[in-house]
Amino acid sequence: MKKYIFLLFIMLSNSIASQNLKSYFISMPDSIIPLLTKVNREDCVDFLDSKMKAEVKNKFGNISELKALTDNYLLLQTTSNSYIEMKLLSVNDSTKIIGVSRSYKAKAVDSSLSFYSTDWHRLDNMKFINLPAREKSALNDSLSFKDLTSQEINDIMDIPLMKISFQEINNDLIFENTSPYTLDKEQLMELKLDRQNKTIRYIWKDGRYVLEK
Repeated sequence: MKKYIFLLFIMLSNSIASQNLKSYFISMPDSIIPLLTKVNREDCVDFLDSKMKAEVKNKFGNISELKALTDNYLLLQTTSNSYIEMKLLSVNDSTKIIGVSRSYKAKAVDSSLSFYSTDWHRLDNMKFINLPAREKSALNDSLSFKDLTSQEINDIMDIPLMKISFQEINNDLIFENTSPYTLDKEQLMELKLDRQNKTIRYIWKDGRYVLEK
């Protein structure tokens, strides 16, 4: 009897260990990425596993492409102007979550961040990160400016844009202000700004993101 219990424990452990981002991507509800069906997602994975270009026709009849997939990182080009990154993160020895960054590019990239349980229930962002205040981080810390106050810049650039990127090689999360990319050279000169933006880096520590010091 003990032998069977031990074997069952090993099987369960192996099953949990085998759960990687590929399996979560395939099994997720269509509502997470409405453009793709489960068949689309399965095809993307199969193509990538076969070293083929992982392109499929989405629900609008346009092309979506799975560009990268590892055990804990995913990059999906949903449309020509939008993409999604996913990161599988360990909160502790028994709990994992999935971070999702959705990005859209017009003149500049703007992103949103969310977290999900591995059965795709939306989680409270505040449990896993204290997001940088957009005005303070984006305008005061990330933009290079000379003679203008942050309020003067904020008056001109009404809504700061933020690119949020998961790193494939580690669990770091990078924030970059992309507002200057909406301006032409003349406007940049007038504001005395440049496009050499600083980035804000968060590191994954003890089950949540903390600002790198």
